[in-house]
Amino acid sequence: MDPVALFAIIVAAPGVILIALALRGRRLDRLPRCRRCRYDLTGLDDAPSCPECGRSLEGRRARRAGLRQRRPILLTLGLALLMLLIPPAVWWNAGRRPMTSRPVWRLLADARW
Repeated sequence: MDPVALFAIIVAAPGVILIALALRGRRLDRLPRCRRCRYDLTGLDDAPSCPECGRSLEGRRARRAGLRQRRPILLTLGLALLMLLIPPAVWWNAGRRPMTSRPVWRLLADARW
């Protein structure tokens, strides 16, 4: 395997995982909440709709278990890891000519135009 590709995999995988964790966020509580307005639905188990926004609470995904808070530090770390891939990618592509790295079928398709 190409060392640049191996480096890209080693750096990109944790970066993508950190970004996913940052965007999902950490759970602050486990109280039932309206999915639309995040109103606390504690004690309103049989309510047909949210008292705050009026959304129906009958659906399977109408309620959410708890609030989540996004993690900006993890997002910054993940983006920094992905930005580490830019210099090796530029260096790796610097000496390549685009027409020599294309497959034959693509060159033939371009020649027909």
